[in-house]
Amino acid sequence: MKKYVILLCCLAAVLILSGCSSLPKEIEPQSLTFANMKMKHAREAQKRQEFARALLLYKDAYDLFTRLDFIGGKINSSLSIARQFFYLDKPEEAKQWLNKASDLIETHMPRLETSRSILLMEMAFAKKDYKKVIDIAEQAIATAQEQNLEWQTEILCYAMVAKAQLRLDYQGEFDRVQSVIIQLQKKFEKRKTDDPEVLGFAYYYTGYIYSTFEKDWSQALVFFEKAKEIDSLIDNPYGVGKDLYSLGRCYEELGFFRKAVSSFDRAVEVFALLDDAEMVEKAKKRAESVRKKIPIK
Repeated sequence: MKKYVILLCCLAAVLILSGCSSLPKEIEPQSLTFANMKMKHAREAQKRQEFARALLLYKDAYDLFTRLDFIGGKINSSLSIARQFFYLDKPEEAKQWLNKASDLIETHMPRLETSRSILLMEMAFAKKDYKKVIDIAEQAIATAQEQNLEWQTEILCYAMVAKAQLRLDYQGEFDRVQSVIIQLQKKFEKRKTDDPEVLGFAYYYTGYIYSTFEKDWSQALVFFEKAKEIDSLIDNPYGVGKDLYSLGRCYEELGFFRKAVSSFDRAVEVFALLDDAEMVEKAKKRAESVRKKIPIK
């Protein structure tokens, strides 16, 4: 009897030790999954311009990545945290997190320097510092071409618009953006793109160039329609609102006043849901102005 008791105790000990030895393997993927889920939810909040909520989620993700010492995750979440602080008008906090990411990139993952450069371009673009945008783009584009089509597209778009704003020659970037859009669209259709939002971004800013600088409203309409299609598919409501407003401008310039009013009214509804009072007012005024141009039957 004692032999059986001893045998059972040994078996129990083996099972317990086996369970303990497998524990880290179970925790690590689970923690990584939670961290990636936090990043996903944060990106969704960011699309809705809910920067404070996105910030909290990105910080949660950073903590989870830190527990695992997952360097790539720490870098990406740090850059995202810096972005939220920037849009929350907290430049010092944004700088701190940007520096944190920069240190990790320089020490461990130099290939992610392009991701940091894109954030710096985004910040400079938001502040209308177009000269800085162009300077960063010139340094980053060569590396981006070797690494990632999405990064390449984003850099080209920023450089294209920045040059146009400064009345510099943007034709090179303009042609290249339209070329990479074709490649990116194919990746999107095959569900192979790493960042589908960039495709909507590229369509939108190509339409912006056609409308604002080329004054080719028909061609602009085509690109804004594609931007709206992509932004709707990927659940990017702020992008949809901007696309609708831009479509309204195209329809207005082309003399399709009823379609213009409809686009502006729908933009009002989207921006109202996003609590963007400035864009609601802007779209409302545009709709009221164009409504007066519709012939009375």
